[in-house]
Amino acid sequence: MEQLRAAVAEGLKKLLGLKSVASAFSRGMQSAAIVMPLFFAILAGAAAFFLTPGALPEAATTKAIAAGGAFAGVASIGIGLGLWLVARMRRAARAEAEAVRGELAAAIQRGQECLAACGRYVKARHKAQLAKLDETFAQETAERRRTSEAAIKAAADKRDKQFAEVASRHAAAIEAIQKKLDAALAAADAKYPPRIDAIAAALAAEEARRSGERDARLESAEARRTSRWAEMTEAWRTARSGVADVCARAAAIDAAAFPAWDDLAGEECALPAVSPPTLRFGHVDVSLEKLPGGVSRRPELNAFGPTSWTEPALVRFPVEASLLIKTDAEQKEISSALMQALMLRIASGIPAGQSRFTIIDPAGLGKQFAGFMHLADYDELLVTSRIWTEPPQIDQCLGDITEQIEVVIQKYLRNEY
Repeated sequence: MEQLRAAVAEGLKKLLGLKSVASAFSRGMQSAAIVMPLFFAILAGAAAFFLTPGALPEAATTKAIAAGGAFAGVASIGIGLGLWLVARMRRAARAEAEAVRGELAAAIQRGQECLAACGRYVKARHKAQLAKLDETFAQETAERRRTSEAAIKAAADKRDKQFAEVASRHAAAIEAIQKKLDAALAAADAKYPPRIDAIAAALAAEEARRSGERDARLESAEARRTSRWAEMTEAWRTARSGVADVCARAAAIDAAAFPAWDDLAGEECALPAVSPPTLRFGHVDVSLEKLPGGVSRRPELNAFGPTSWTEPALVRFPVEASLLIKTDAEQKEISSALMQALMLRIASGIPAGQSRFTIIDPAGLGKQFAGFMHLADYDELLVTSRIWTEPPQIDQCLGDITEQIEVVIQKYLRNEY
């Protein structure tokens, strides 16, 4: 079988490695049989064109005919001869391949016949060995059955004997243990009841003592809690009442210094005699609910003052009276209204002759503050005669203010204030 397999492999390798077949049936061989004659035909046509007698351009037609004839003749003869050689090479290669294929087929046929014979031999041998194994298995099974039955009988006899011995020893041991248990129970009944009574009495006394200590501690803790609650309530009441008093005094001072706009419009409103400590520019809605821990969860602690009120928004005057407003284009009108309101508070809340306005508005050209120019009808110094909008004018105005401040400091205040 190994020789047949080697022969088949060798024949297959020989068939696949035939160079004559690869050469004869390759595309390159057929292409060469066509391209080479065409190349030589082109050379022949060129030679005929240049070797034909006559001068150009009179003999151009004659030269072209000669070149075309030479090209056609050489090409047809060359291509026909090349294709004939290719066909001859293919027939020779096909014959050689057929011979190798015949040898390979014969080797394969011999291998198949040998394989069939080997299969029949293996099947017959398998059948014989299977019959022998069945016979051996039956003999060994019978022998093992006899051996296991004898072992089982011997183990059962040994088990019965040992069980009888264990039962006898167990009954004696149980009787001895029962006697010992009865004696121990009798001794415990005589020994432990007095001890149990003593322990119960001591436990009751300890429980009473600890209950008394617990009650005393709870009473002390409750007293401390009540005292601290009273202190906290008083501190809470003082803080809330103090805040309410401060807010009330601030509201009273603001109301006295800055009456309502409707009251200022009347003739009976008194003019201010002293400068106010603050200038009002709006109001703030204060709510203790918004502050962490501002409102207690116990209602009784919230009865010491209001949890929400309206507080005037003030700026100190005349110290720290500067005000800077940062805003965007959308809130420009609101900012202008705020500045106008603050200017009106200054004009109406400060005694006459103690205020003067320098209005600079380069962006709005004075449109937002034009209403204050009515003060110039009474005294131009109240608004420095105009609203300043041009950079040179603004520089001049700021220079005048600086100069006036220097005069006041150096001539009047000096080092006394």
